[in-house]
Amino acid sequence: MLTVEEMKEPRCAYLYQVLEYARQLESQGKTDFPSLVKKLKELLEKNPEEELDLFSRKESSVSLLNLHKAKGLQARVVFLANPGKKVDPKNFLSKHIQRLEDKPRGYFSFSRQRNFGRQEIAFPPNWEEIKAEELKYQQSEETRLLYVAATRAEELLVISDVAEPKVKKKNPWHDLIENSDEDIKELEIESLPAKEELAGTKDEGEKDKKEGEIATREVEAGSGIGSGEKGQTEDLTKLYASFNSDDLTRLKENTYMVKAPTDLQKKKTKVSSTSDAGSQDELEGALLGNIIHRAFEIIVKDKDKFGEKRKHELVKRLLKEHLGENRDTTQEKETINSMIDTFLSSDLFTQINHSPGIQTEVPFHLRTEPEENLHDYISQNLGDKDSENIDVPILFSGTMDLVYQKSSLSHQKDKSSEASHGKAQAEEDRGKWVIVDYKTDRVDEVESGEELSQHAEVYLPQLQVYKEVFEIITGEKVWDFGVYFARIGEYVSIDES
Repeated sequence: MLTVEEMKEPRCAYLYQVLEYARQLESQGKTDFPSLVKKLKELLEKNPEEELDLFSRKESSVSLLNLHKAKGLQARVVFLANPGKKVDPKNFLSKHIQRLEDKPRGYFSFSRQRNFGRQEIAFPPNWEEIKAEELKYQQSEETRLLYVAATRAEELLVISDVAEPKVKKKNPWHDLIENSDEDIKELEIESLPAKEELAGTKDEGEKDKKEGEIATREVEAGSGIGSGEKGQTEDLTKLYASFNSDDLTRLKENTYMVKAPTDLQKKKTKVSSTSDAGSQDELEGALLGNIIHRAFEIIVKDKDKFGEKRKHELVKRLLKEHLGENRDTTQEKETINSMIDTFLSSDLFTQINHSPGIQTEVPFHLRTEPEENLHDYISQNLGDKDSENIDVPILFSGTMDLVYQKSSLSHQKDKSSEASHGKAQAEEDRGKWVIVDYKTDRVDEVESGEELSQHAEVYLPQLQVYKEVFEIITGEKVWDFGVYFARIGEYVSIDES
């Protein structure tokens, strides 16, 4: 909100710049929140009024942007591409907004497809005059966009053009070329060899391969290319011949891996799996999990005003979204209502009610390098096939169901905590973060608390990674993490040791 409050005018381009800058930092491995804030602070301290150069000078990179996205951005070298497609404002005259009066007034026309064009079927009085006014505005907008195009380059601007006179008129950059006060140098583009000239060279043996390696060294030294079209063909042929199957295999190797919490192996325990998978009931498994996760998210966000009426509307809407209309959902309603009622009366919900900070469905995306501890932990807890020799970065993405802060009042509601720690400890724990993962596993028949704890430990790898990710991104300490079993309304803390 710096752009509105301090600069006294909306500068929406800065919001886009911040996003682009954050993406650039992410590509450099800076994905934690403290690092991003630090870099943005350094950027603002330099001079926020100047246009920001969001293209990295340290890396060879190409960014493809349209003119609207390029507003406010600059780069050392800019190419204005696509010289054969000019936008004609006359094709977009279906409405006009009067912008000069105190109250804006809109005029709209309606049309239908007719052969290869459109036929107007309804329009306001004096539409031709109104269209002429709108055309002036659109033409001015195109002129403004040309200004944007001409001022994005810091050092070199390359403008595309075509040789054919008929096509030249369709070049959106034509006015820049014709009306420039500076001498524009025309770049000579040497033609590439035809594909057939390169054919048949792949299997010519070791001799061509060695010659290709020599040609490669010559190109790197600055010789060989540029001695005429024939010389170019010969050198490119040698380069092509130098590639073998090993080179192509190496090019196809992944330079990173993308993983999610579901890719982590569940920890083996003494209890058998009691998940919904394989159940014969229709409202089970992933479907039930999706509905419950969505329901709990809405309940936590609306906890201060959530009542019976709101619950009835919520369950009805969720079942309609996931199961469709025109069917009896009486049994499913009972299942969802039971889990919601159990959640509302749980100790966990009591703690949430008194929490000073709550986040629901928290998305994250983190890049981990091979030398980092988190990278090792994720690698070790993947499937046997995936965990072998992961020497590339891992991009880890997922969503945490619930993250909330402890409060001293919530501890007072927790009798076991107060008995073991006392009021002083409860006050000390105030503000510490807790991560909760919702599960709809069938644990109804678990006989003892020990068995329930053992079943919760199945999800230790997933929760442990959540903890590490949260601490890296926010710089805050996680005090506890565990599983909330929705069928029985029990939260079970997991011991990470």
